[in-house]
Parts: sequence; structure tokens; C-alpha cells
Amino acid sequence: MPLERHEKFPTDFRTMAIIKTSLSRNCCRRSLWNVATVITFITNAHLPRSGVYCLINLAVADASHGASSVFWYFLYFDSRHRSGFVAAEKEFKNSINVVAGVINTTAVITSLLSLLLVSLDRACSTVLPYVYRKLTVKIYCRGFVMTWLFAVGLAAIPSLTIGIGVYGHDVWLHQSGQVISIIALAIIAVSYMSIFVKIRQQNSRHQNQRLDSNVRRSQKKERYLAVTLFIVTVLSLAAWLPFIIVHEVGKVSNAPRGFSQNHIELLTEIIQLTNSLVNPTVYVFRMEKFRRALIELLTKCKRARPHPRPRAHLEPASPHPYSHNANHSSKIETRSNPSED
Repeated sequence: MPLERHEKFPTDFRTMAIIKTSLSRNCCRRSLWNVATVITFITNAHLPRSGVYCLINLAVADASHGASSVFWYFLYFDSRHRSGFVAAEKEFKNSINVVAGVINTTAVITSLLSLLLVSLDRACSTVLPYVYRKLTVKIYCRGFVMTWLFAVGLAAIPSLTIGIGVYGHDVWLHQSGQVISIIALAIIAVSYMSIFVKIRQQNSRHQNQRLDSNVRRSQKKERYLAVTLFIVTVLSLAAWLPFIIVHEVGKVSNAPRGFSQNHIELLTEIIQLTNSLVNPTVYVFRMEKFRRALIELLTKCKRARPHPRPRAHLEPASPHPYSHNANHSSKIETRSNPSED
């Protein structure tokens, strides 16, 4: 938060210590939990690959947000109670403030844009499956790099045009972040609406058709993953909305700022930081393979071994010459559904 917005309403030392400790613990848990999520997805090749790349990018963004928030909040709170928190020179102090604010704001923007990428990835998988199958790891990596560079640009521009002592994500939100947040929320809503409409159309079209069991199982898995990521997105947005609404009300309201409003803004920021703790929790309850792999990682520090595929029992071939075709067909092994990989 900008220093001049709250310096007239200082928080007492005890309350400040409680808030500082809560934010620090929350940020550390957020980083460690998402780092464990990234390691689990990367080191376990048997986990479903569909949609995992966007989840890895989201976890990296959330872990970066948690790590950068620890440093930024310490600078912010120290700047309210000390004349100089890094060095006596004011220019050096302000430069450290701005750099920390840009890094933290970049992580915040990337976290929001990563949610957007998750919704677009699921929409492409459901609405345009033929296009989705042509997406390669290289295309995903290029998209992630462009997202991070775009976030760096959005975070750095306000810091170059506004002369402030402390630069943070709420400054970006009051400048250009509102428009970007509304656009991102609208695209996310449209993406999941298109998924819902497409699934309804598929159900009505396939109701009177007899589809192959592999096709039905693959569609069921895609829908289950779409529902899982929809839950992740809804819970994340539920943590984001109080943060956005409170800052928007504070901008348009002409009422004088007070002691309670300062605490409300800090509370919404704590809630916003908890959204990434929810994401891995949803994965644990909704994705059995991820849960098993994460438990192996946390308890034994090793990768989870995939369960062996069941093989059909092979009956010995009959010596009768006329039963050759029947015996040949009985030797064929039934493979498990490839969509389970």
C-alpha cells in the first residue's frame, strides 16, 4: 500500500506484530505448498498430462507471489515505523521499495493471468479438441513466457510514472489493474460458460448414440478435470473479489479514511493470499493420482510408482485345428484405457 494512505492512522505495535506474523506465515505456507505441487507434477510422469502444464504455471506464479510478499510486507510495515528501513539515503530506500513492489505486483498479475490461462486451456480442450491435440510443450512454454513478460510490463509501467515512496499491487490496481481484472474475469466466465454449453450439447447428441467405451471414458475424465479446475477457479476468485471490491470502494468513496478501513484492507489481502492454499487442497481431494504422488513426496521424498495395468488371463491354445481362430482371439490382451495415462 502507498505509505501516504495510512501514515495518519498508525496501527499499534501489538496489532502490527499480529498482522505481520499472520501474513508471513501465510506467505510461507503458500510458497511451500505450491512448490510441493510443482515438484509433484513434474517428477511424476504417470500423472495426467492434460491441463497439467497450466496448473504448473499457476503453482509457480502462486509460489512466487508468496515468496515476494514476505519481503514486500516486511518493507511496508517497517517503512511505517522507521525513518529509514534499509539505508539512511532516501533514494536508495525508495529504489528498494519500488523494486520489491514491482516484483510483488508481477507475481500478483501473473497469478491472475494464470487462472485465465487455465480457463482458456479447458475451453480449448472441450470446444476445440482437434486444435487442442496439436498443442505442444513448446507452445505452452512460449505462452507462459509471454504471460510473465506481459505481467512484468504491467507492473513496471506505474512505478515509472508515479512518484511514490512505497509501490505495491494496490497502486497498480488503482491505476490500470481494475480494467485488466474485469477483462480477465469476463474471459474466465465466458470460457466456463462455453464449456458448460458444449458439454450439454455433447450429452444431447450422444444420448441416442452408442459410443465406444474408450471414448466415453475419455470424455468423462475430461469433464471431471474441467469440473475440478472450475472449482479451483471459483475458490480463487472468491478470495480475489473482496480484495478488488474493497480497493475499488476505497477509490470511488469520498469518505475520510479511518482506523477500521485500514484493517479491512489488510484483512482482504490476507484472504487473497489464502487462495493458493486452496488450489493444491482441491487437487488432493479431486485427483487421486496427485494425492498419492504428493503423499509419497512428503513422507518418503520419492516419486510415486504407477500401479501396474491389469492383464487379461491367457488360456492355453487348443491343439484342435479348427479352433485356431478362436484361440488366436483369446490370446489378445485387453489394454487399459489410454486416457488414464
